[in-house]
Amino acid sequence: MGLFSRNHGDTENEQFDETDLPGSNDLSTDPFIGEDPSMDLEFGSNSEPARPAYGIEQAIRLMKSLPRDNNEVVVMVVKRTLESTDIQVQDIIADATAKEERLRTQQKQLEAEIKHFQEEISQRSQKISELLQDLKDTGDVRQRLELAVKLEAGRAEKDARQKQVAAAKSGASSVSRPSAPAKAATQQSSESDSLLADSLAGTPTLG
Repeated sequence: MGLFSRNHGDTENEQFDETDLPGSNDLSTDPFIGEDPSMDLEFGSNSEPARPAYGIEQAIRLMKSLPRDNNEVVVMVVKRTLESTDIQVQDIIADATAKEERLRTQQKQLEAEIKHFQEEISQRSQKISELLQDLKDTGDVRQRLELAVKLEAGRAEKDARQKQVAAAKSGASSVSRPSAPAKAATQQSSESDSLLADSLAGTPTLG
């Protein structure tokens, strides 16, 4: 029999489609077998209290399948139908309250983790800024030192060229101008030749 059957005498329920609620056969089986594991958001707590056979998870799925118009009529019919199958609404409410507490605890844990991660991100961002500044300073000093080495090498090369040019000029000058001792020896030789010529000219001829 449907929850909102059109054959029911109550005209308030004629606007809803038929929606089946759990019967006695449904309550004899484990309602959590085959559930989506993602619906259980707990972190593996071993102190979880026993849940009712028909709890908040089943009630959520039921409510999502019902029309959203005339909410007061819907909830009253659901309550009466559940209680007619020995399902206490207060037990579902208690299960919902416990689940809300678990969800709030998980929310706080996740927020704490996010805060911790944000602090780590901030610290690493600061470290990156320090590394970039250190990298810049290191590069600037390296470039200046390389410039100093280059300038010194250029000056040494320039001095070497100047010395080579000066040595070449000095060598050319010494070849074109005779030295003073050589000049004196040449003059002395010329004087000796002149005296020899004069002496030969004054010698009497033998008859």
